[in-house]
Amino acid sequence: MKRYLFNSKTILKEKDRYKWWLDDDIIKQIEITAEDVHQALELFIKEQNENGYVSFSKSAIKNKGNIYIDTDNKPIQVGYVLIGKTAFQEDKKGGYIDKYIEVWIEIQEISTPSFL
Repeated sequence: MKRYLFNSKTILKEKDRYKWWLDDDIIKQIEITAEDVHQALELFIKEQNENGYVSFSKSAIKNKGNIYIDTDNKPIQVGYVLIGKTAFQEDKKGGYIDKYIEVWIEIQEISTPSFL
């Protein structure tokens, strides 16, 4: 089993950026133990859908995008971008409205150094 650290940033869709406010850290850092990064992503999504403020559909998982960083040799994938859904409170009506947001997820593998 491996340990993975998930760091997420949330971003409003372009059309909603001046209408709504969203804490970009609404999804807190989370550590997940799994066999591989794909299983860790599944567990992350399950945790968010059950206990978080953002939910993800099966379609969102299927259509996820990749996040890369540039290095001297070639780009390296460091995570995924998913479309999630969260509720915003409407001021005038007092109810809630669902809005779609981008969730940028950076995934790091955690290892314990050897001090020998």
